[in-house]
Amino acid sequence: MRIILSLAAVLAALSSMAASAMEYHWRSYQARTCNHNAAPETMFPNGIASPGHATSGECVNIPITKGINYNSVEIDNDFHSSERSVQTFCVQNCRSTSGYSAPQRDTYCYQPPKNCAIGSFLVSPI
Repeated sequence: MRIILSLAAVLAALSSMAASAMEYHWRSYQARTCNHNAAPETMFPNGIASPGHATSGECVNIPITKGINYNSVEIDNDFHSSERSVQTFCVQNCRSTSGYSAPQRDTYCYQPPKNCAIGSFLVSPI
């Protein structure tokens, strides 16, 4: 059986997908708190620079630099009223083989998995 989609149906589906993506800004901190008064060099992007920008469903990598551990990430949307959560990972590229946190919600300041720093994070549907 062949299925033929009308142009209107395809546009409606694409519009729905675009509406479900959520943009947000973020910044990571070396401390376990998201302290805006911390020294700019203890944040990434640097506290003087604009925060990072991402979209839900996109894996965001935090730079891994010897001697620097980022132990929290602040996101300007708490995802309370949406069906999204934040998950942090010990390594880059949101790979779960090396440790990851449980999905986190209802906060602006997200924590790393146990016994590691944040290597990457992902905002995704619950």
